[in-house]
Amino acid sequence: MNQNQQKSFFTDDEYRILLSALGRERKVCEQLEAKDDDKDLLRIMSSIEHKIKCIQYPDKIKCSQNQVGNDKYSMLEIGKKHKCINNEMRRRTLFVKETNKTKVTLFPIIFDWRAFTDMDYADYKSKMENSLLYSGDYIGCVRIGNLLIDLSVYSKQQDGPIIEIDDAHLCLQLYVGGVDTGYAYGRNSYPYDCVDDAAYKFNDAMTSEGYFEYQKKIENKIIDIMRNSKYSKADLVEKATEKLHVW
Repeated sequence: MNQNQQKSFFTDDEYRILLSALGRERKVCEQLEAKDDDKDLLRIMSSIEHKIKCIQYPDKIKCSQNQVGNDKYSMLEIGKKHKCINNEMRRRTLFVKETNKTKVTLFPIIFDWRAFTDMDYADYKSKMENSLLYSGDYIGCVRIGNLLIDLSVYSKQQDGPIIEIDDAHLCLQLYVGGVDTGYAYGRNSYPYDCVDDAAYKFNDAMTSEGYFEYQKKIENKIIDIMRNSKYSKADLVEKATEKLHVW
């Protein structure tokens, strides 16, 4: 037995059987994806195959993790699409807190869309098409743990409703609960603060997407904001993993 064989986790026969089983499963996933474009099974299969190779050849293959702005976290994404708990609660990216070289703790991020459902999105698009919204109008929000993200629409046109020829932009503003700076108080005098560097303006009003694509774009931007914010009064990642709190 040579040195490479000693470092392998599976025997050659075990590894061949495992790869054969994964190959059969990949064919099933291809058939399922052909029937339903919303599935992303092949990407998940590729992720599984890569992890199996990491286990089998730990010295030859590195399982890469994208670095996050906050240097005590790294980010691990499980496929491009993520498990839906129901139509309005979506499990997304897992943040991995590194405790040492061999042990990690997983933190699921749950996006709560109950304050901006697919019906709300359809209503938003209808109001934009019929010039019923004004710059600065609030259209809904998304919650994650102890974070709140307000959604609004902005236009340079300030003298009346936003019309088709006006440039309009969907905007995000992030607030964090349980931080008492005197900024504002919610239910039962619960304090919350505005994260000044967590405001974002999209290039357009985002009315041409389907609801699922709209959710993904907003969630990805929120994750990016949490990764890169310089907010010093609280750890936004830890706040996002707290129990859902409506204030």
